[in-house]
Amino acid sequence: MLLQLKLKNFKSFGGETLFSMLPKRVHKKKHHVFAADKNAPGVLRLGLCYGKNSAGKTNLIDAVSFARKMVRNDFKLSEGDKIDVPQYKFTEMPETFFDFIIRIDSLIYRYFFSVTKEKVTGEELYKINKWHAKEDMRVYELMLKREGDAIAAESLNRVGNEEFKVFLQNRSVKSNQLILNKLMEDGLRKYDEQTPQSKAFLDVYDWFGHIVTVYTNTAFGSWETMHEEKDFSPFINDFLHKADLGISKVDFKNTLVTDDELKEKYKTLKEGESAAYSKPNKRIIHKQDGELFIQELCTEHNGKTFMISEESRGSRRVLDLLPLFFMAHTPKYKNSLFLVDEFDTGLDSVLSKKLLDMFLNDAGINQNTQLIASTHEPELLDLGKETKAMVAEGKKSEGVRQDELFFFRRNAEGNTTIARIKEGKVRFDKALPRTYLNNTIYDFLEEDNQN
Repeated sequence: MLLQLKLKNFKSFGGETLFSMLPKRVHKKKHHVFAADKNAPGVLRLGLCYGKNSAGKTNLIDAVSFARKMVRNDFKLSEGDKIDVPQYKFTEMPETFFDFIIRIDSLIYRYFFSVTKEKVTGEELYKINKWHAKEDMRVYELMLKREGDAIAAESLNRVGNEEFKVFLQNRSVKSNQLILNKLMEDGLRKYDEQTPQSKAFLDVYDWFGHIVTVYTNTAFGSWETMHEEKDFSPFINDFLHKADLGISKVDFKNTLVTDDELKEKYKTLKEGESAAYSKPNKRIIHKQDGELFIQELCTEHNGKTFMISEESRGSRRVLDLLPLFFMAHTPKYKNSLFLVDEFDTGLDSVLSKKLLDMFLNDAGINQNTQLIASTHEPELLDLGKETKAMVAEGKKSEGVRQDELFFFRRNAEGNTTIARIKEGKVRFDKALPRTYLNNTIYDFLEEDNQN
């Protein structure tokens, strides 16, 4: 789970900017927090990002997505290729900095890297053995440090397993590649969790792999992988029934591929595998019993079949988002971070609130999944109502916590700043949607998190 991220020199984040999912002293809706234990702090499961157009909300999602692609080597860079990092335009600073602190079960890691357009200039991984709210009071254990294009002796000397130490010593990495990615390429998994270092490397690498991003133009979602999960269709159909969208069910229509060009294009597809074919219409290519099939998602209204292109924009948006909520219910996707840009696009406020309510309050949800979303919907600012009687009866209230709200603004230099509501400044019964619409919400915010 993401505890915090510091950014510098990425898009509109010019100065060092902090985004923190650490909870504040809010006494309501404690189930919104993945609980602290003796080794790790509690962490918020929801973050809603507000701000005017061009305030930088999407840039935060882009930053996490960029870091994921670097770690997982999605860019597929060859030696000498430029790193296409979008930097802040109003500075000559060559380096961009990413500094993550993440929690995986009871373990806490800090992973930092910096890049220029030409190369990776720094990379460090620490295990935080003792957490404290103050940075200088935390106890860090070095796991990995980059020196040029190799692993620094300082971190190699800490490795007790001789075989694993030799493996690390023999690694040489491209100047535009992260060492963490190179280790995975060269067979890190065979060492599994034999040493604290190998466990740390795998934990952090896998965490980045569990980041799922949905933009407003992401038309396909995760249907190409989700539709084969046995509980997926019942989950989707149950929600659609409760949401009262007029859709009685969704299903896939299968058509045998006879077109020679399509057969040639997807000939490398293995038995049982699927690939996206037409994202806007939610069509996939699937190989079964040696044959290729086009599987097209369809909906049913009162016994009549409809193509996705015939559905409303709002219904299509719901179908784009629902795979994320299914993943949040499925144990193998625990520790996932879902990033959704313009969450409310095409959705009415009631449906938006139903989706958030399902994520926060459904009994079957993985408590260690997170959702960070940008939005303009004022109704999602509703703090809801939670009484002592409700808590005693085990009832969960709708609405959000004050500390789950993040407000993005651009300052005079064009930097994006991020602020949260001051502790104790807003009561749980405050009408935040109205204060947001009349622009007085900013009277309740703390100082911007930027240096």
